[in-house]
Amino acid sequence: MYKFNAEPCTELRISYLADTPEIIPLIAKWQNDQWGYLDGAPTFEQRKARLKHHLGRTAIPITFVAWKGEQPVGCASLVGSDMNVLAEWSPWLASVYVLPDCRHQGIGSQLVQRIATEAATLGYPRIYLYTEDQMHLYETLGWQFSHQCTYRGYEMTVMTRDLIVKPPPATVSPFPISSNSAHNPANSA
Repeated sequence: MYKFNAEPCTELRISYLADTPEIIPLIAKWQNDQWGYLDGAPTFEQRKARLKHHLGRTAIPITFVAWKGEQPVGCASLVGSDMNVLAEWSPWLASVYVLPDCRHQGIGSQLVQRIATEAATLGYPRIYLYTEDQMHLYETLGWQFSHQCTYRGYEMTVMTRDLIVKPPPATVSPFPISSNSAHNPANSA
C-alpha cells in the first residue's frame, strides 16, 4: 500500500481562486474530467458557472488553488452542501483535485488542511466530505468514518472531522466560593 507523503511540497503556495478567476475554465475542466462520470454530475458549463460563485474570501463557497511556481496544480473547495441527501450537514470539503503528475507530493494534504483551517476560522466546529476511494488519505489527516451510502450511482464513504476541540466540562465545587474563609462551608467541621 502506498504511504502518503507527510512532507509538504516546499515549492507550493495556496491561494484563493478569487485571486485568479481567469483559471475558472481550467478548474472546471479538471473537475469535469475527474467526476463527470457520476450520476447527475454537473456539465462543464455548469461547473464554470458554479465556480464563479466561489470567488469569496470570507464566506462559503470558497475554492483554493495550489500552485507550483506559476503553474496551477490542484484545487479544493469549501461548500455549504455537497450531498443533497445530507443537506442539513454543513460545510463540506469538496472537489479535491491534484494533477496526476503532481500527486503523492503532499499537495492534496495541504489543500485539505487549508480547507479545514478556513472552516475553523469561519467558526464551523465540524466539516464533512464524501469519497469513493480516498478514505486512507483522509484518515491520515484526522478524518473519521461516518457511514457508507450509495450516492450518484456509486458506493461512497462519508467522513467527518471535528475542527474545534471541545473544552473539558468545568469542575463544580460542592461548596460556594467565598473570599472570606470563615464563611466557607468547607472550613466548617
